[in-house]
Amino acid sequence: SALLISSPHPLAFAQAMAEAPKRVLFVGNSFTFYWNLPQSVISMARSQRIDLSAQQSTGSGATLGEHWNGDKELQTLDILRAGDFDAVVLQEHGMRSIQEPDSTE
Repeated sequence: SALLISSPHPLAFAQAMAEAPKRVLFVGNSFTFYWNLPQSVISMARSQRIDLSAQQSTGSGATLGEHWNGDKELQTLDILRAGDFDAVVLQEHGMRSIQEPDSTE
């Protein structure tokens, strides 16, 4: 889920901050780590006075299936079990839906 805060009203802003995720896990591949997506999201949150921490589990060219199966030495399931995350952002391999169209059904 995404949180968009657009109200200038202080009460609405405070309520949105209370509902905002505080701990986020990013699961993906080089698109996530190369562009430093977790830090970018933290910076955007801080610009809105939202305190957010992020962790990532990424592997070069990794698919979500590889995260699930622990391939490429990924420890995503262990991180999920050990962490107390408010939100998880999943990023599938960019070419997967083209290379394996049946995998999206």
